[in-house]
Amino acid sequence: MPSFRSSVLALAAAAALVGAAATPALADHNAGANLDDFASSDISSNGTCYYGALLPGSPDISLSTTSYRFVRSGASLTLLCSYTRIPSFIPGTDQGDGDWYAPKKPARYVAQDACLPPGVDSAAEVYPDDEDRPVDRVDAKTLFYRSTMTMVCFWPDDPTR
Repeated sequence: MPSFRSSVLALAAAAALVGAAATPALADHNAGANLDDFASSDISSNGTCYYGALLPGSPDISLSTTSYRFVRSGASLTLLCSYTRIPSFIPGTDQGDGDWYAPKKPARYVAQDACLPPGVDSAAEVYPDDEDRPVDRVDAKTLFYRSTMTMVCFWPDDPTR
């Protein structure tokens, strides 16, 4: 049976995640970094990396982290995001799939065409400064294990250049 202290810490972590997810008005059906309030084609990793609540594997709440990096290699761009301290249990919401339990074995998911390039407004899915510019969406590949999640998005042609 969990101790009182660990139960309180788990509830506090869940509340913090819910609160963090509610702050910016990011769309919960996509993912990416440097979106919306942090919208920038700059790949300096000074904003947040986001994974929406409606995407595969997500615990009915959106996840956000400041632990991410963009990596350029040749003509490509890769986004790597690391989410830690995800509570082992998150109660379900009216919009989602019910209660979520952190996987005890690695669980991989692919959210097809869900990852937006940096600088895009996630709600409208357009570049705010050039709405006619095409938005190159790619798959968001995730790995959930216990209290962590890693997300990778790969653009073969760097959309920031």
